[in-house]
Amino acid sequence: MTGYPGLLNEGRDSRIEALQPLCLFMHVGDQDTSGMFAMRRQAERLQREDYRIAFTVEPSQAHRLRAQEIDLSARLFDEIESCG
Repeated sequence: MTGYPGLLNEGRDSRIEALQPLCLFMHVGDQDTSGMFAMRRQAERLQREDYRIAFTVEPSQAHRLRAQEIDLSARLFDEIESCG
């Protein structure tokens, strides 16, 4: 599963635990400072809870990532294939 940006909802009705068997890839732009810090904290917490998660800060990107500009589509396929 990939989120870019993708802060997962951890509210009262969250089903985040259902994602634990998956590989999670979080992408956020370095210019999206509020999102970046919140996503980093969440990624670190999930890693401590044994989720398989990769967190990537995309340089020169805002909240809405310009995927073509940073070749994100090709990189996403590489990420998915790396998850075993």
